[in-house]
Amino acid sequence: GSGGAVWGANAVNGVINVVTKKASATTGGVATAGTGTLDNGTGSIRYGASRGALAFRAYSQWSSHGETRLDGRDAGDDWTSLVHGVRTDWSRGRDAVTVSGSWHSDELHPLATILPSLHGPMFFGGDGNVSNSHVLALWQRSTGRGGSLQVQSFASRWRRGDAGVAHDNTNTYDVDVSYHAPAMGRHDVVLGGGYRSSDISATNSFFYT
Repeated sequence: GSGGAVWGANAVNGVINVVTKKASATTGGVATAGTGTLDNGTGSIRYGASRGALAFRAYSQWSSHGETRLDGRDAGDDWTSLVHGVRTDWSRGRDAVTVSGSWHSDELHPLATILPSLHGPMFFGGDGNVSNSHVLALWQRSTGRGGSLQVQSFASRWRRGDAGVAHDNTNTYDVDVSYHAPAMGRHDVVLGGGYRSSDISATNSFFYT
């Protein structure tokens, strides 16, 4: 459909557009903490401030998930997650600039299944780690009468390692340019283009190729 022309070939059944709050909308400090029977603990802290045309926020989030049950015993599939991030916004006149970045790390114990030819299915837990980091820069300029020019670029690095199974790595670099034409009667015109490069590699093992 038409969504694919703007958002890429994967926009088949629809598009989900996530818009995060500007740093100027999250000034001050916030801290949260929680616990439960399955969620062992969650917590977050965030602080933001603004001065003139410049605003920023920094945050950290942590969560721990307990084990589920499998065949009447603990499944050994607990995990923990840690996220740090920062965002800076600057605006003046017709121009607005955003720079943001985050680092994300997960310690996993995923369930794996082996079906040997002489035995029934056997479940066992493993050790895994996922790390993901990215940095994004966005420049927007208003051209008047509802028109705008936008240039966005980001770089991301993703790593996953499962002990004795596989190690996957992905590096992605992306740049997108779009121009929203001023109001033209009943017509809305958007022009643009983009370039993305992804370097993907995987380390083979006895179980995984």
